[in-house]
Amino acid sequence: MTSINSRKYYTCHPRGIGVIRNLNKPQMNYIRGLCRAPAGFGWRLGKRRTCIKTTLEIVQVEFDHNNRLASLSADYWFRDKLKFRYTYEPNQGTTNILNYRNIK
Repeated sequence: MTSINSRKYYTCHPRGIGVIRNLNKPQMNYIRGLCRAPAGFGWRLGKRRTCIKTTLEIVQVEFDHNNRLASLSADYWFRDKLKFRYTYEPNQGTTNILNYRNIK
C-alpha cells in the first residue's frame, strides 16, 4: 500500500476529474483533458473513457452493508500504457495506488 501525503486541487470536466495543482510537485499544473479519476454520467464497470492522453476504466466497485459506496478502483493509462490502479474511498480520497511499473 502506498502512503498518500499530498494536497492536490482538482477540476471536473465531462470525461473525468483532473488535477489542477499538486502542492508537493509545484511544476505540475492542470492540462486540459488529462483525467485522473472517473466522474460524470455513463460510467460502468469495464467501460473505458479517454481524455486526450489518458484513459480510465472502473475495474471494481464495493458497497457496504447499507448499499453505500465503500470503494471504487480504476485503472489509469497514459498514452495507451497501463500505469496505475487507484482505489478511492468516500470521505478519505485515494487509499491505495498500485503502480504497474513495480510489478514484474
